[in-house]
Amino acid sequence: MATTALFRSSVFSKMNAFIPPALAAVILILMVAAPGEGSGRYYSYAMGLVVVLILVAAAINFRRLVVTFDGRHVVLRYGVLRKKIAVREIVALEPVQIKWWRFGGTGIRMGGGMRGWVTGSGPGVKIETTRGVTYANCERAERLVALVDEFNRAAEGRQT
Repeated sequence: MATTALFRSSVFSKMNAFIPPALAAVILILMVAAPGEGSGRYYSYAMGLVVVLILVAAAINFRRLVVTFDGRHVVLRYGVLRKKIAVREIVALEPVQIKWWRFGGTGIRMGGGMRGWVTGSGPGVKIETTRGVTYANCERAERLVALVDEFNRAAEGRQT
């Protein structure tokens, strides 16, 4: 049974959508223009095509980050990859400005005790849980923070 999202933010990543195909085009041009004969050239073509396919798949998969909230979970989805964070695990949630270079690029980034689901520089949220800190680009981050806070207060009221 599917749950209804109370909040949804979809952020397009220009860097992830356009840079990998541009690199793939450069590789294809270099493959066609490269001199050479024999089986070594076919091996180079095969390896070049594998790299091109990987770049195109990465561009398709990581072009859009979707953040949703259904009242029980904050879900980050980047193509086929997904992270589901239960509201009860969230220690702190706050809006932040994300700089992509702080994470060493765009995409799903890990290191230094934090994770980043980064589409580029811009608005986002810092989600601190019992297991670590996750940053994610998110339009209307203030709205997400307010909704999660409202649901946490309601859950505390039901427990007392």
